[in-house]
Amino acid sequence: MRAWRHRIAGLAAVGQHSLAQRHFAERARWQKFAGRLARAFALRSELRGLADADTSVCRCEDVCHGELRQHSNWRSAKLHTRCGMGPCQGRICGGATDFLYDWRPDSVRVPLSPARIDSIITS
Repeated sequence: MRAWRHRIAGLAAVGQHSLAQRHFAERARWQKFAGRLARAFALRSELRGLADADTSVCRCEDVCHGELRQHSNWRSAKLHTRCGMGPCQGRICGGATDFLYDWRPDSVRVPLSPARIDSIITS
């Protein structure tokens, strides 16, 4: 499915721009399909009213709706409840908090960080 992305990037990287442009139609087709899926599966606003105080929002850190609604933004909730700090790093509860409270993470933390090669090499 995402092979067109790799093809376009690879062809552009080696200077084959005309060949890369041939894949734009495939990309547009998949983007149109993604848009249709997003519209078909969009959450309705009345679903916000279904959560009560005991509804779990962050499964990794066991944080409920009642704890989160006391906060005004993602950062405050994260600092006080650890919401988004579990093994999924907010990939599950991030979407829920976006829908329920219109919060978006301040920044995305990558799961890996670079290391100097000399710190990895053993003598």
